Amino acid sequence: MNPSISSLVYDESNNYITIVGENFGAYQNLLKVSLCSIVAEEIQLVEPHTKISVYFDSALFNNRVCQFIDLEVNNQISTTGVLSIPSHITSVSSPPTKGGQITIQGSFLSDTNYQGTPLAWILYYNSNIYTSTQCPTISPTTLICNSPPGSGTLMVKLKISNKLTETISVPYMEPILVTDVNQINDTITIIGTGFSYDISSTTIFISSQELTPNCNINSDTEIVCSTIPLYILSGKIEISNKLTKSNSFTFYFNPYIISLSTPILDTAGGETITISGRFFETVDNNFKLLSDGIDQLSISQIDGTTIIAKSIGGFGKNHYFVAQSNSRISNQVQYSFSPPSITGFTQINENQFSIQAQHFSTDQESLNSVILNDLSETTPFISQDRKSLIITVNGKTSNGQIIIKVAGQQSNFFSIYFAPIIKSLSLKPYLDGYSIVTINGLYFSNKNYQTNSQVDLSFSYELDSVPNSNSILECTYINGESASCKGFNGYGFAKLLLIKTDNSISYTSNNLTFSFQEPKVIKSTSLYYNKPGNITITAESFSSNSLEVYVSNFSCINPVAIDNSHINCFYEANAPPNQNQTSLTVSIISKNMFGKNQVFYYYEPLMCPNNCTSPDQGICNPINGECSCNDSFGSLDCSIPKQKPLPPPIVDDNGNSIISGGTHNFTVSIVYLRELNIFSGAVKTLSMANIKWVNKTKNNTTDSYFKGIFENDTATIELDAIYYKDAYQYDFAGDIVSIPSNSIKYVITISNWEFESPLNTLQVIYNSKTKRYHNDGCKIYQTSSNSGGGSGANESVSWFQLASGGSVMDAKFSRRMFVDDTVRKSYVSVLSIEDPLYLLLNTNDEYYYRLTSINTPSFSQRVVLDPSFNSLIRASDNACENKWKVPVIASVCSVGGVALITVVLGVMYRKYKVRIFLKKFSFKMNKL
Repeated sequence: MNPSISSLVYDESNNYITIVGENFGAYQNLLKVSLCSIVAEEIQLVEPHTKISVYFDSALFNNRVCQFIDLEVNNQISTTGVLSIPSHITSVSSPPTKGGQITIQGSFLSDTNYQGTPLAWILYYNSNIYTSTQCPTISPTTLICNSPPGSGTLMVKLKISNKLTETISVPYMEPILVTDVNQINDTITIIGTGFSYDISSTTIFISSQELTPNCNINSDTEIVCSTIPLYILSGKIEISNKLTKSNSFTFYFNPYIISLSTPILDTAGGETITISGRFFETVDNNFKLLSDGIDQLSISQIDGTTIIAKSIGGFGKNHYFVAQSNSRISNQVQYSFSPPSITGFTQINENQFSIQAQHFSTDQESLNSVILNDLSETTPFISQDRKSLIITVNGKTSNGQIIIKVAGQQSNFFSIYFAPIIKSLSLKPYLDGYSIVTINGLYFSNKNYQTNSQVDLSFSYELDSVPNSNSILECTYINGESASCKGFNGYGFAKLLLIKTDNSISYTSNNLTFSFQEPKVIKSTSLYYNKPGNITITAESFSSNSLEVYVSNFSCINPVAIDNSHINCFYEANAPPNQNQTSLTVSIISKNMFGKNQVFYYYEPLMCPNNCTSPDQGICNPINGECSCNDSFGSLDCSIPKQKPLPPPIVDDNGNSIISGGTHNFTVSIVYLRELNIFSGAVKTLSMANIKWVNKTKNNTTDSYFKGIFENDTATIELDAIYYKDAYQYDFAGDIVSIPSNSIKYVITISNWEFESPLNTLQVIYNSKTKRYHNDGCKIYQTSSNSGGGSGANESVSWFQLASGGSVMDAKFSRRMFVDDTVRKSYVSVLSIEDPLYLLLNTNDEYYYRLTSINTPSFSQRVVLDPSFNSLIRASDNACENKWKVPVIASVCSVGGVALITVVLGVMYRKYKVRIFLKKFSFKMNKL
């Protein structure tokens, strides 16, 4: 029987056709299938007799529908089957809003089948029916059709052979519109709409030159064009495709700088520079090259890619050029001026040095700065010839390095070395060879800052009397301006030299000529006139093996150095005393060096107060007019039995002294310094109430040092306070002074006093103050004072006494003083109660006051005074034997820096055990 076909099914997923029917046989090799008269090559018998699978290659049919299929089984032919293949739309291009052609792509879109027979074919636009005449071009896979005008969305579908395709919705295409152009360097970004339609047919023009090959359409709103050809210039941008054309958008390129021929410019300017780039268009001849935003360069040549100009001078880095065409500004290209360069470093004078350099500011000093050894920056001066920089260097500066900065740019590091300069010696070396001398100068530093290595310093000297002697000193480094040295041995003049060795290179100082110290005569012991004997001279700077001593040109025989500060020799005491009461000159010659000073006085026979009362109580020393009391008695004349000593006195931080003894007080204070003329008229008076202490040094609980000045005067006062626990004798300017036990010794030094006349004198005036009346519980005592020690009405007093009841304050005065290092006799007087200074004391009837003056001649440097004070208690009489004696406090006030010694001996009740009450430690100061 003949085969028959009952159904045909097309599988789009694999392009196979399944044929179902009857009488297909059981053998695949007997099967033959024809598709539109084309025999199928791939046939498979799926089920014997009823089902066959055939591969449909659409390409063989040009993607057209083949509707008719014939089957032949062992030469028996079936009836013809009709195949139905669906059509599909895969894409539709966006239609223009004004209408136009669109492209529809898909499969089996033709309006005829493979045999050319027309098919039922309908096009739908938004449900509106159109025939194939709407599409000028129809192919199995592509339709080009005319779309209606509109906006929003166009829905497209086909109905072929009564079967509908998919419906494809596409938006209407916006018109091509250029709204803006952005430029970065040589890349532009065109901003607008409607760019993405039919990309393959889009063209981009600027100034009638096509730019399309250099552009990419990133989206419907953005086109990016880069590496723009050199021939492209500013002008109108136009974009078009097959459907539409954009508006004309006028665009001017911004200049774009690519490179600078010389990024480091000479600070002097005038250098030819070439700038390469793009879009250097001289529109309206208004093109500029700006430096740091300022139009200050001269352009000699310009084309689209090159600018040639002359540079201007300047300094620093991080400058920039920009090109400007009309108002359009290019990118910035950075440049710098040549950094400063140091080529030399030379010394001008002690503290000034010249830095030879290049590329620094010769007009604006503030642009230049110097950093020496990484210290703080300083601004140098510009030399007159504008070729170097001048700096001032601290003398402590070490070898090291220097850099300069100009407007923030740093130079090279330049190594610097300082030759030392010796300026002075702290003192002349002594002839005895024991001097330690501080050598002062500049650039003594023993370190190299740059290398952190040690710098060797070698000090040496050469005696003028011994050429080429070259003696090396033993020195200790102090700082960059001083060193402490010892080992000076010689006399006369010498030359001092310092060799500074850094990294095996030596730098030699100047030769400083100095002289050894000639002998210095300080003081001398005394003899009686025409009574020969040995004297001891205190001196400095002499050689023990080369000594000659003279007193007023009379030889002092057999001088022997006891030590390096004392000489003993035999003096005939035959030089007459000076009629003007000045001291005789003592001269020393040692190693041909001569020194002298007025220091020698003859002893004068002196009477002791009250002849020391009794030989059993004391012995008179006619040399100094002082009594040497035995252990049981005290006071100036040894008339008062000694009582038990009290605790040591105290010196507070203002220089006040409190001598503990009870409630009865003696107050002693310096109150005035007064200059008198030759007529005893007051020239200048300084009140000690106005002193300002500038130095207060407490060495321990009892010893102190004070230094004071006045606000509106040059005078300076120094005060030393030293405690003596035990009785002591000391030599002051050749005068032997006795200090009782439990005493404080004050020495006053006055300096910088400017005398109105060298004939004037200075009075150092202190006030002794205590209660006018004293009641010890038995008897009322009225305070009184006494003085003596002089041989006539106008002679200097050597002692002063203030008595109040059983309490006595004694004052003794050295008969000598130092006046500008010479020894002079002192003059002490008790001021008359008529002296106008008493009116300034703010006195009242409760207290007793007495002013005492130490008088000095005029001096150019200083005067040193040495008075002494002590107080003690008398024993009670029999009428008051049962009563307690009132203890005493002698309060010594250093308001004025008086030099004094104060001693207090305590109270003892004769028949009862000693009882001492320390009620208060108070500072008594007479405020003026």
